[in-house]
Amino acid sequence: MIELYNWISGITEDGKLVGRVDPVEGKTTMICPGATGGKSWNQTAFSPRTGWIYSPAQEACNDLIARKDEPVEGRSFIGGNWISKMPPGKTSYGHIDAYDPVTGKKQWTYQYKYWLLASLLATAGDLVFTGDPEGDFFALDARSGQKLWGFPTGAGNRGSAVTYSVNGRQYIANPSGWGSLAGGMGGFYADGVRADGGVAMSGTGGFACLVLVLAPYGFAQTMQELIARGAELYAKTCATGYCHGVKGAAGGAPRLASRGFDETYILTTTRVGVTGTAMQAFGTTLPRRDLMAVVAYVATLNGIASPNLGRGMPVAEVPPRVLPADAKIGRELFFDSVRGFARCSTCHALDGLGIAVTTPIANIPANVAALRELVTPQVKTATSGGDSFPALVLTQGVRETKVYDLTLPPPVLRVFPAGTVKVADGSAWKHSSVLGAYQDAELASILSFLRAVVTPAP
Repeated sequence: MIELYNWISGITEDGKLVGRVDPVEGKTTMICPGATGGKSWNQTAFSPRTGWIYSPAQEACNDLIARKDEPVEGRSFIGGNWISKMPPGKTSYGHIDAYDPVTGKKQWTYQYKYWLLASLLATAGDLVFTGDPEGDFFALDARSGQKLWGFPTGAGNRGSAVTYSVNGRQYIANPSGWGSLAGGMGGFYADGVRADGGVAMSGTGGFACLVLVLAPYGFAQTMQELIARGAELYAKTCATGYCHGVKGAAGGAPRLASRGFDETYILTTTRVGVTGTAMQAFGTTLPRRDLMAVVAYVATLNGIASPNLGRGMPVAEVPPRVLPADAKIGRELFFDSVRGFARCSTCHALDGLGIAVTTPIANIPANVAALRELVTPQVKTATSGGDSFPALVLTQGVRETKVYDLTLPPPVLRVFPAGTVKVADGSAWKHSSVLGAYQDAELASILSFLRAVVTPAP
């Protein structure tokens, strides 16, 4: 149940709304919960053992500015601007509530610093499973709400876990992969929240799946697998000679092995980098699971056989970016979830948020007109089975061709066996066709945001 609301003052016994707040044309009205606040699609759970229901909710608001609009074919139509806002005097947050459906009494609440957009799963072992945007898939005690266990999946949790049994053994399967309408919002998540689609498939928008075995004495441990993954990543990414050496030896960068580093120091340095050196901040480029894998491996190089990677471990945050006022508005508009697939972040990723359908933004148009008429030579015309469509080519190999179909937003990833699709230069697709949800003044603010955060190509 939502804790913060102002759109009504109450509901009568016969279901009539009392004190409804309606928007006024041309004026800004804050509405709580906002369009993406309250109870989303992610389902509740019911436990026959406790007799309780378990429901996720998110607290967020909108600034609503009503205006007279005429519907235009092919463009979104909402009759105003919706700007996502934090609740007054608070930060946006999520919570899981347990209720007795017969009495309506709340039994317990589990609060979390961001929204919880994954569904809930209740099991006969008196456990409630779900996941958070930071990639942690976890279990709560169904009777007390106490967190009992967690596992870093490597990407934000947005889906629905399931449970099943094989030969008398119970399993839990959970997909991970951040995104979707509410999941892509920029203002409600810290920079460390991954917006990609999985551990190894983030570039293609895929997802990973974690499968657990519910054993009589606890969950299977995977630390050795995590360390092995860290060793592999270190060898490919860090042990280049120019940077560190093999197995933590010195290279162009200092030795890492046998230095007495603890997990907190290793995580801090790996995540935020070292100012003034070639040590970059991997916290914004590596999926969370890969980041923790590297930290675990480097910890073993320093004599820590079983690294502590629990959620109680201090985590250094990347310093927040300070934006000018107009650029800050532009950032909200760039990631504005209420515009659905008509928002910029449907195809572009910035600050670790959004979906990287196309290449990173490197050249910023001089003005709004240039933005609308942006030339897009990378958009081709693909033809298969007699049908032609605008396409962004991801790969063309001897076995298959992968493209994004741009016929309608959002772009759809399509995979064609070799020889079944032809790709030609040029397309009738226009950048202006996907900007219809924005007014010129809004696009001007978005350009201010881009100028503040994008490093122009040399």
